[in-house]
Amino acid sequence: ATRRLPVARRDRVPINVTIPVVDADRAGRMAAESACLTAKVKVADPRSDLREDCRRVAAVREAMPDGHIRVDANTAWDVDAAVRAITELDAAAEGLEYVEQPCASVAELAQVRRKVNVPVAADESVRRAEDPLAVARAGVADLLIVKAQPLGGVARALEVIDATGLPAVVSSALDT
Repeated sequence: ATRRLPVARRDRVPINVTIPVVDADRAGRMAAESACLTAKVKVADPRSDLREDCRRVAAVREAMPDGHIRVDANTAWDVDAAVRAITELDAAAEGLEYVEQPCASVAELAQVRRKVNVPVAADESVRRAEDPLAVARAGVADLLIVKAQPLGGVARALEVIDATGLPAVVSSALDT
């Protein structure tokens, strides 16, 4: 069955540039050339270490002095590593907007959220329609990263977002 898309809620959709695991100079150039006001920097990759991640984030900050910086760890850290890394990355960014999915489990997200002063976003934890509701009820994230297709399409994703009461960033598999 098909249904119409819901009524538009806004006439503009802000986007971010995704900075992959590249050297700091290239990261800074990518951020500057993007003309975006927000950058999502990939971190915690096995090809990189925390020092390199911090240099990459600092280069993005230099290129976007008034922009927003998010980091995405794709479930790479345990709780202790997440707390240490988030603290250092927040300093390198001169303030992170949020950290995306620092740990794999919902229980770990809850622990990290209690130990850091950076908002925590759940991404991999919210792949099915019931997942965002469980994350919201458990209070383990400050916001959700939502991909419409796994949740059943745009209309269903909007319903799920509304039901959680949490802010959401709509994303796609193309940006990971």
